Amino acid sequence: RAPGASHVRRFARALGTVMMVAGLLAVAWGFVIWRFGDPLTALYTARQQQALEHQYEELQRSFAPVAAGKPTGSSASPLDRAAVRRAARRLNRDAKAGSALGRVKVPALGLNMVLVAGTDTASLRKGPGWDQRTFLPGQGELVYVAGHRTTYGAPFEHIDRLRPGNVVEL
Repeated sequence: RAPGASHVRRFARALGTVMMVAGLLAVAWGFVIWRFGDPLTALYTARQQQALEHQYEELQRSFAPVAAGKPTGSSASPLDRAAVRRAARRLNRDAKAGSALGRVKVPALGLNMVLVAGTDTASLRKGPGWDQRTFLPGQGELVYVAGHRTTYGAPFEHIDRLRPGNVVEL
């Protein structure tokens, strides 16, 4: 035997064992993420959503109700719709990336989260984000919302379950 051969063999055996354990841990972690979502990013998003809840409450207080007690949908009077459009324009103008903007609820997905302004990386880590290049509800135009499917709370993990007629509330 060459001098030091037993050390090399021992090192190779230890390295092989460490690599096998690391591989098994990686497969287990992949299974956890596939089955349950990424717990680390989900925890981060949950904490961010708590902070956004407070921002959203402040935002709600800063906007006066629009024609209290009257519907604001398609059956609303022109005056009501005009007030909604003005409020939406003001909110659009004042929205800062990453800040609370509203709430998105999709019962078919079990989704009820604070919506943030922006679709940049930092904003989407906090929750679903409104694309600031589009319009807000009430402005009578398209509204684009983005979000993660596998990480950061995975708000749109099961978006493929949406069907025509499902309620999406912004």
